[in-house]
Amino acid sequence: TLILTGANAYTGTTNILGNGLTLQDGATLASTTINIGGGSLNFANNGLANNNVRVSAGALFNLSGGTIALTGANQASSAVTLGSTGNGVSLLQGANGFTVTPPSATTNNVASLTVTNLTRSIGAVASFAATGLGSMVTGNGQIFVANINGAAAANTNGILGGWAVAGATSAAAD
Repeated sequence: TLILTGANAYTGTTNILGNGLTLQDGATLASTTINIGGGSLNFANNGLANNNVRVSAGALFNLSGGTIALTGANQASSAVTLGSTGNGVSLLQGANGFTVTPPSATTNNVASLTVTNLTRSIGAVASFAATGLGSMVTGNGQIFVANINGAAAANTNGILGGWAVAGATSAAAD
């Protein structure tokens, strides 16, 4: 895993293939396209800085068996949003994951990851995992999906679809 701790002005496509890239302390990426294949992009807010804007609001994340992870800060709540003004996250193929590691419950803080738009290709699946996933109680993790394939996330009883599982590490393709 490569750990970056400072701002990176590189604006080309970032490819994370088969390993991990961790952004912590003052680390940011200027890339507008981030491809994650068999690897992970980790937002580590538990270091010297709780930076909730480590990537461009318009960045596109392409996952092909990749993971996006957020580790929350103890000194303040962490709230990371992916794709607030852009394409968001595309699940291209394989089993993909979203994980949130919240801060200690004694800090009275939470960690949340929001995907503004999640675009899913047929056969791609996703797992959403966090301690106390969905709970508003401090010390728990939250993952929100606002839109799926460009439309408001329609769900029945909180279920996104058979391609998405919560609190698990794998899912089955359709």
